[in-house]
Amino acid sequence: MENFKWTPLKHKAAFLLATELKKYYEIADMLGVTVQTLWNWRQNKEFSKEVNRISDAETKVWLKNRARY
Repeated sequence: MENFKWTPLKHKAAFLLATELKKYYEIADMLGVTVQTLWNWRQNKEFSKEVNRISDAETKVWLKNRARY
């Protein structure tokens, strides 16, 4: 498999996939890429781990904030 290279666009895609309640085609449109490109990135282990890391961090923040009320 080709070595995955991070770009600002891929970082943004990972963040959006982890935090936005949108469908793939909506996020792809926001980024100006195809759904296939987004799907290909998501199949990469490193990219997928980053999406999960961001999602976990966002969930912890949400739970912490919710516990205050």
